[in-house]
Amino acid sequence: MINRRNIILLLMNIFYIFFVGLLLFWGNHYEQYLRTSTLKKHFFLYLIYTSLFPVIVGIILGFPEYIAMYKQSGKWKIDILKLISFGLPTLYVTLMPALYYLPYGTYLPFGFLILQDLSFQKIAGIILGYLLIRVIKKEQA
Repeated sequence: MINRRNIILLLMNIFYIFFVGLLLFWGNHYEQYLRTSTLKKHFFLYLIYTSLFPVIVGIILGFPEYIAMYKQSGKWKIDILKLISFGLPTLYVTLMPALYYLPYGTYLPFGFLILQDLSFQKIAGIILGYLLIRVIKKEQA
């Protein structure tokens, strides 16, 4: 049944999808700009951006569920086990390009394998961002 509330939810979902798509487009465009113009001058800025942007995208992807949970009553809780067991490995993969250029970064495990294809870093960053917002939960009172 189509009512006013469903139409508003549909329009909000369309806007949300459009916003995420636009964010991905602009973010990718800016990454290409950093890669071509400032790679030699500001390499560390490029590394920071490529590490943080996927995390921000993951947080934005998990934000609607967080809003729905925010409206519920209860006490806030952080799922530490999930944060440590999934968060630390994805944080490691996400930060690997920046860690690799530290003095002993070449000795880090799996560093060279992760740097072969940066899509691992982007996927891990999105998972980390989504995880960061989803480990915060409300327990029902």
